[in-house]
Amino acid sequence: VRNHSKINHEVEAEMKAQQLEMSIMEKDLGSLTNKFACEYYVKKKKMFC
Repeated sequence: VRNHSKINHEVEAEMKAQQLEMSIMEKDLGSLTNKFACEYYVKKKKMFC
């Protein structure tokens, strides 16, 4: 039971990471008005490419 729970947590963490990556890749950088937010997303996109 403990091992099954650990696997569930790992799968859930992987899914959240993939969702975060997709949201970053889909972000419209032109719509950001905050310079620091834009720089953050540009750096994150470069990490995933």
